[in-house]
Amino acid sequence: MEEEDNTGFQRAYFNLKINDCDSRLSPMSYSFTEFDSIYHFYPKVKFAISDYEGGLNEFMAFIDGGSIEITFGRNENESKKCKFIIDKNAIPQQKTSSNGIGGDFEIELIHDYYDKQYKKSKAYKSNNISDIISKIVKEYQFSKIDIEDTLNSGDWYQPYINDSEFIVNNLLPFAFNNSSQNTPFYAFIDSNNEFHFKSFHSMFESTPIKDMAYGTFGIDIIANDKILSSISFSQLELSKIKPFYNCDYYSYSKDGEFNDFNDTLLDYVKTTKEKYPIIGSSNNTTNMISLYDDDVKADDTKNNNKGFRINLHNEIVLPDKIIINTVLDKSLVCGNTINISLPSSSSNCSSDNSLRNSGKYLIESSYHVWNGQSARTTLVCSKQNVKLPSNNYRNYNLLFK
Repeated sequence: MEEEDNTGFQRAYFNLKINDCDSRLSPMSYSFTEFDSIYHFYPKVKFAISDYEGGLNEFMAFIDGGSIEITFGRNENESKKCKFIIDKNAIPQQKTSSNGIGGDFEIELIHDYYDKQYKKSKAYKSNNISDIISKIVKEYQFSKIDIEDTLNSGDWYQPYINDSEFIVNNLLPFAFNNSSQNTPFYAFIDSNNEFHFKSFHSMFESTPIKDMAYGTFGIDIIANDKILSSISFSQLELSKIKPFYNCDYYSYSKDGEFNDFNDTLLDYVKTTKEKYPIIGSSNNTTNMISLYDDDVKADDTKNNNKGFRINLHNEIVLPDKIIINTVLDKSLVCGNTINISLPSSSSNCSSDNSLRNSGKYLIESSYHVWNGQSARTTLVCSKQNVKLPSNNYRNYNLLFK
């Protein structure tokens, strides 16, 4: 079904299936937000439904484990389908009406793959990490599987855990490839039912899927999908900035001596003569990490160590973030890149783009929202580097190295 506003613009197309049956709910009776992120394996949904007559409650439509398939997009041709299951019983979030058993339900959904696994004790002999993941995820019907090669051959053991736990906890932390340019890998399913196992480098080097510009153009902001309407910036805390993210690594030599070495965020952020990495965050801490014995000469062990060290930085290689709102666009999901043009100032006479804020961004997280009346997309976009017109200002030595 499609919803329109009074300008004739198609606000959204969607179709719901509840426990594999087509829903006849009015779009005005529910709202939802689809969420995905490169930092979270599963996409999730927050769903609110009005059931004041109690029919859905009577037929147990929203009990734990029930399925809801959501097809969502600006129009039928651009819509994407993804299946979720109810992850939390609706009863604690139910607000009953005063005249019966009906009311408002607020339920939480998680991707259907969550419910299609079982615990295994299994050994993968002499398999590359990327090959193992390919074998595991092909058993589920993802709309697309996008897996980057790794250099981690060897024997891998799945110790009575399900497949997603095995991927996230036992394989992902060690993933390494020379072509990833010292950047960590990420494993995630986006809200379009696509599975990804990719390094930051390959994601950020991908071709941007869209060019977007800030604008305040009245009704165009509703209809023009290349305009972003609002911006929020992630602010750094200057008083708490640390010049480096230091990790001390310890290993025993063949003589039993305790050796230590360290690396910094600058080993994982790529710089050029014109771009400078922001290296500060109040969440960055010094840590001590034990690695495999470095005396082992096998390349497999060395690559595992490299991957593990790099993976420890997986949440800080994108320190510069902005949040933008635009019209609903289901192609804008985490793991893709976009070009963003922002003005250098808020003045109406300003036509120059901001060097500090404009440029290529990785979509770190996406939110696709239907609020019962209209739809929108909200994105958390991130990058590593800032292009500056000059380094002659007082905060340069605090923020950049």
